[in-house]
Amino acid sequence: MVLGNPPCFYTFRNSVFHRLQVAGESFLAANSVLTRPSRPLIVRERAPASRIPPQLWLVLGCSLCVAIYAAHCNPTLNHVIASIDFSSAYAFNSIVGAKKFFDLSLAMFSTKFGDMFVLGCVATLIAVHCLRGTTLKEAAKRISFWVYFGTWCVGSYLLVCCLVAEQLAPRATPITLLHLHNVQEMYKIKLRSSAMHSFPSGHALAYLLFSLASFNKYRFMSLLFAAIGIVMLAVRLILGLHWVSDMLLGSLPLALVVLALAAQPLSVKCLEILNRVVSYTVTELAKAGCPILRYKRQN
Repeated sequence: MVLGNPPCFYTFRNSVFHRLQVAGESFLAANSVLTRPSRPLIVRERAPASRIPPQLWLVLGCSLCVAIYAAHCNPTLNHVIASIDFSSAYAFNSIVGAKKFFDLSLAMFSTKFGDMFVLGCVATLIAVHCLRGTTLKEAAKRISFWVYFGTWCVGSYLLVCCLVAEQLAPRATPITLLHLHNVQEMYKIKLRSSAMHSFPSGHALAYLLFSLASFNKYRFMSLLFAAIGIVMLAVRLILGLHWVSDMLLGSLPLALVVLALAAQPLSVKCLEILNRVVSYTVTELAKAGCPILRYKRQN
């Protein structure tokens, strides 16, 4: 009698071999050259987009201001700038004197009441833009943004336009230096201007700063401020309250320097702290029952 393995042994062996065969075929199929995804031999990673650091922007802005001041001290360049200012002043002022209603309309925008009216309109636009935020977080972010740059605008105006510029670059306005149509003498209207305080233009600084600061985040508001600035600054030029160089060579470089300062890491931290304070305040007002903010909180 020949002894052999029991039938259960053959069954177990066949099942084990079958499982190993299936596993081996699956492994070969998954790692074969035809089925596995091909990889390039050399992987080229996209280089990160180069970003100019805020410190470099500050250096460039200050260098531009120094270059403009040096050009102002150069007699040849100063003569060229003065000739452009004189010709542009006569060209803008040539439309004054034809229609009394037109002259009075332009003059009203440059009086104390006109400045307050324009400031109220700008504040209303900013308030509407802040309240159009869909959530409390977005509304607080917009409020913080405008308060932040509004503080920079007022501070730079008081420091540079009212203190430094009066001592370093006292400059007479066109209506006091040239023979232009003076609406103050023609219609006995007191314009909001200073006879020896023309450089740089505070109005141009405000419109340029708000327009440039909001260009990336709020494009519509940036274009709106640019349009309002073009109209209001054209009024100042027509009435002879500013030179063209006051805006292009004074307010524009100053606005760039202020933007560079506002983008510094320490300044950005101040903006973050302001955003937290405003967010907490807006949230508490919404909890207290403010109708508009409560509606935004519920959504």
